[in-house]
Amino acid sequence: MVSNKKPNSSAAIPIRSFFSLGRLLRRSLSSGRHYYNRRRSSSAATSSGAAATPWAPAATAQQELMMMKLAGGGSRRRKVVLVVDVEGFLLRSPLSSFPYFMLVAVEAGGFLRGLLLLLLYPVLCLLALLGLHQLRLKAMVMVSLFGLREKEVVRISKAVLPKFFLEDLTMEGLEAVVVAMNNKQQQLAVVDKDDDGEEEEEEEEVEAAVVVAVTMGFPRVMVEGFLKEYLGVQAVVGREVAVAAGRYVGWFLQQAAEEQLLERVLAAAIGRGAASSSFPVVVDKEIIRQLAAMEDQRSSAGGKGGDNDDDGGATTVAAVGLVGASTGVHHVVSRSCKEITCYVVSEADKKAWQPLARDKYPTRLVFHDGRLAFRPTFFAAVAMYTYLPWGFFLAVFRSLAFGILPYRVSIPLAAVTGMRSRLIAGPPPPPSSSLAGDRHQPGRLYVCNHRTLLDPITVAAGLNKPVTAVTYSVSPVSELIAPIPTARLTRDRDEDRRRMEALLARGDLVVCPEGTTCREPYLLRFSPLFAELTDEVTPVALDTSVDMFYGTSTMPGAKWMDPFYFMMNSRPEYRVEFLEPVSVAAAATTTTGSSIQAANRVQRVLGEALGFQLTNLTRKHKYMMLAGNQGDVV
Repeated sequence: MVSNKKPNSSAAIPIRSFFSLGRLLRRSLSSGRHYYNRRRSSSAATSSGAAATPWAPAATAQQELMMMKLAGGGSRRRKVVLVVDVEGFLLRSPLSSFPYFMLVAVEAGGFLRGLLLLLLYPVLCLLALLGLHQLRLKAMVMVSLFGLREKEVVRISKAVLPKFFLEDLTMEGLEAVVVAMNNKQQQLAVVDKDDDGEEEEEEEEVEAAVVVAVTMGFPRVMVEGFLKEYLGVQAVVGREVAVAAGRYVGWFLQQAAEEQLLERVLAAAIGRGAASSSFPVVVDKEIIRQLAAMEDQRSSAGGKGGDNDDDGGATTVAAVGLVGASTGVHHVVSRSCKEITCYVVSEADKKAWQPLARDKYPTRLVFHDGRLAFRPTFFAAVAMYTYLPWGFFLAVFRSLAFGILPYRVSIPLAAVTGMRSRLIAGPPPPPSSSLAGDRHQPGRLYVCNHRTLLDPITVAAGLNKPVTAVTYSVSPVSELIAPIPTARLTRDRDEDRRRMEALLARGDLVVCPEGTTCREPYLLRFSPLFAELTDEVTPVALDTSVDMFYGTSTMPGAKWMDPFYFMMNSRPEYRVEFLEPVSVAAAATTTTGSSIQAANRVQRVLGEALGFQLTNLTRKHKYMMLAGNQGDVV
C-alpha cells in the first residue's frame, strides 16, 4: 500500500532493498505503466525542492516520471535526462578531493607546487571543520592551477586522473548509470483515459538516457576527460576556472549567460517554461543546445505535452536525478527543478557500497601517464616528500653501480639497497651456428615485452653478457648513459631491417616489438619486422613492480628521467623469464603475412607466460590518448 504522505527531505535509498539499484532504476525509466495527471497529487514524486524520493518498490511505482499527454494518435517517444552527482553518487567519498588536486599540482606543476599544497593542508582541514567547503575548494584550485597551461591540465585530466577516479568508483552507482544509458526499448504505455473512462494504450519508445554528470567538488576540466572517455557521459556540468593567455588564473568564473542556458536545459527536460534557480557553469554547449532546442520545438508546437514528430507521434522529456545527501548537488537540483525525480543516497548507506572491481571497468584501463604510482593522500604525500632526498641518493647510487660495475657485483649491491630482481632461466640455448640455418647469424635475437627503458639492460644482466638494444624514441641522454650498446631505428622498414641484420651479424640483439611501454597487464600489437631477421627467436617475459614512482612517461622533455624515477623507488622489482625459443623460419623466408602470424605467435607465448591480455593497440593509440600526438620523434 502506497502512502499518500509527502516524501521526507531526509529520505534515502534503502541499500538492502529486495531489488538492486540498477533494477529499480530500470523500472523507473521504462516501467510499462505511466499515468498522466494534469495536476500533481500529494503522492507524486518530489513535489518540493527539498523532498527526495525513497528508493522502495511500492513508492517507485507510484512516483514514476510524469508523462505528457499525446496530441493525437500514433506512437510516442520518451527521452530521459539523467543528472548524476559525481562526488555524491559515483565516487566513494565526496570529501576526498585533496589527492586529485595533489596529482594535478605535482604532475603539471612539479614537486614544489605539490609541497605548497601539502603545507596548506591544515588550513584546508580547518575550513572543512568550519563548513566553508567552497572556500576550501577555491584555495585548492588557486594553489594547484594558478599559472598552469590549459593544455597541460587537460592532458593530465585525461592521462593521469582516470586511473585514480576508476579506483574510487562505486559498483552500485556505476550500475545505475549504465542501466540508464543502455535503457532503449519499446513498450506499451497507459497514457490517459478516454471519454468512457477506459484506459488507452499506445506504443512508447524509450530512448537511452542522456547522462549529464554534475560536479561541485572539482573544476570541470579535472573530471570531464574521465567522465566522457571512460563512462561515456554526454555532458559535464561543473565550475569553470578563468584562463588568461592560455594559462589558468586560479579562480572560478561567473557566467550568467551560461547559467541561463542550463536553466533552459532543465526546463526542456521537464517540459516547463522556466527554472527557478541557477546552476554551476556549463561549458559543454553542444549537448546543452540540443536539449534546449527541445523546449523551443515544444513551444512552437503550441505548448502541448509532447514534441510532434513527422510520423504523428510525440516526444516527451523527463529528468531523473541520482545524487548524494551530503553534497550540494542535491539541493541545487531540487531548487532548479521541482519536477525532477531525485533519488538520494545517504552517506551512511553509501559506506556499504562496494568499490568497482577492475574487471568491471566500463572501459578497460590500458594506458595512463604520470609519475606517482600511489594515491597522494595527506599522509602518503608526507611520506613521499620525506623520502625524496633518500630516493635521490638511491637513484644515483644504483645508476652508477649498473653503469660501472660488472653485473655480478652490481646486482647484489643493488639488492642491498632494496632493489629486487627475479631471474627465471629457460633451457640453455643451443649453439648459434645450429640455429641460424642458411643465414649463419652468429647472434641470437631476444624478443621481450616493453615495461621500462631498463628492459634491455635487465636482459643483459640476466645473460651476464653485453647485448645490443635497438631504440626509436629514447632521448640522447639515455643513450649516452646506457651501459649497453644502442642503435637508433628510423621507422623506415627497409632501412631498419638492414640495420638490425647488421647488428645481429655482430652479436646478440634485444628488440621490443611493442614499440612503446605499457604499465598495465596488457600486451600491445607486435611489429612483425623481427620475425623476418632470423629463423628462431628467444622470447623474454618481463614484469616490473614499483611502490612510489613510475619509470615511464609520454612527455618528450621528461623521458630522459624515466630510468632515474624507476631507481628512486624504495623497493623496485624486475622479473625476467627466458622462455623456450620459438621458430619463425617460415616468416623469415616467405610473405609478410607469415611474419605477422609469427609475431602474433610470439606475442601469445609472452602473454601466456605473464598472464597478460593481448590487444591490437599500438604506439599510435597510446600517444593519441595520453599526449594528443602520434608519438613521432621530432
